[in-house]
Amino acid sequence: LAPTALVSSHIAATTATLGDGTTIVFDKNSGTTAPTFYAATKGVRVYKNNTITINGKKAIAKIVFTCDSDTKVNYVGNTTATILFSGNTATYTNASTETGGGVQLKVQTITITYAK
Repeated sequence: LAPTALVSSHIAATTATLGDGTTIVFDKNSGTTAPTFYAATKGVRVYKNNTITINGKKAIAKIVFTCDSDTKVNYVGNTTATILFSGNTATYTNASTETGGGVQLKVQTITITYAK
């Protein structure tokens, strides 16, 4: 997920292309703050109503996000988050209608399992 060259401690997260051609696209969507890569945690913060779209090399069966946490908060996204699968594409939305920023999804790794 890390950009190849960091110019500061954090940088906007946009698109990561994997070796097999799979793309992972981080998008602001209807959120206030765009997804951001942070060097200190080596992960991407996905804020309220941001999306992560995975365009796989073939149909996606399962996705596992490994997230950052500390002693007070598990950064696993909003309880109303959604993920939609459609063939080779999966779109996660950190959806929330609550007032305030909601719960961030602090993704450190993404594991994709393809359908057989």
